[in-house]
Amino acid sequence: METNKGKHCVVSVILPTYKEGKNLWEMVTRIFRSLDGEDLDGECIIVDDDSGDETESVYEQLKKEYNLRLVIRKGERGLSTAVIRGLREAHGEILVVMDADLSHPPEKIPEMIKAVRNGADFVLGSRYVDGGEIEENWGFYRKLNSRVATLLACFLTTLNDPMSGFFCIPKKTFDACKELSPVGYKIALEVLVKSDAGNVKEIPIFFSRRKHGESKMNFKEQVFYLNHLLRLYRYKYPGIVQLFLFLLVGFSGFIVDTFFYFFLQLFFSISHLVARGISFVLAASWNWYCNRRFTFLQGDRPDRMIQWSHFIFMSSISFVLNWGSYYTLTTNVHFFHLE
Repeated sequence: METNKGKHCVVSVILPTYKEGKNLWEMVTRIFRSLDGEDLDGECIIVDDDSGDETESVYEQLKKEYNLRLVIRKGERGLSTAVIRGLREAHGEILVVMDADLSHPPEKIPEMIKAVRNGADFVLGSRYVDGGEIEENWGFYRKLNSRVATLLACFLTTLNDPMSGFFCIPKKTFDACKELSPVGYKIALEVLVKSDAGNVKEIPIFFSRRKHGESKMNFKEQVFYLNHLLRLYRYKYPGIVQLFLFLLVGFSGFIVDTFFYFFLQLFFSISHLVARGISFVLAASWNWYCNRRFTFLQGDRPDRMIQWSHFIFMSSISFVLNWGSYYTLTTNVHFFHLE
């Protein structure tokens, strides 16, 4: 890792990379060209997840001309955590984060910096505001994925393009972030929510297709994004999310109860009274596990079996009333017939 400890600069540009060596020369050159054009003193911090490609050799050549640093992370991967590492390494008063695949235009950096200097707490390079564009042939699936992901985040922010990874913030915004714990690749949304940024601005950008390498977007990253959204909603609306999850788990328990009740009778010819008891234990166990794992976030505590047995015991009290009513209604139906 190359460092320039103590060097003061106005702007720090963070580039998280993984196998982006072929894009690096053009990306860094354009970044410093845009900074020099506005006479801005800046640095570029490349945070690489041990790509093993030409990243290091390209860096060695570029650092002779530009104020550049390379941080290589061993045994750790992930765009969001790489960005956080870069933000913590930064010396600048204004911080810029962008992808290294040439999809984000470095030429927009001066405009974003100007917005921060005019009082913005968070400036986003947006594809979905007036003047913003996406390069043709981006693909229907990518567009649909972006739109759906944006819709899912609608209660977290009013931004038109919260999925963008191109943003600019004053250092005070990053310092104000609480409990940064991103999952996946949408670090901008994490910083925006956790910093409680008030003055937010979107700058239109032209979003290009990558020139070299392969997109890191896959099904695993989409699952990470959903997990990330849940964390952010839990952070911003803790009571509402917990209530929603509790009700959702309760409904799912009803499905489990009903399924096993009929399944045991149809496929194992078990008495409906016995099936009712077994399905209750299975459904109650399901509710206990899901509430513990998702609603109340208790994790894998060592006393979990004791907790489970206590839960089943307490639940059995209400089950006795439930099962007794069920027994009466199913075995003594004639008591309720009108003569």
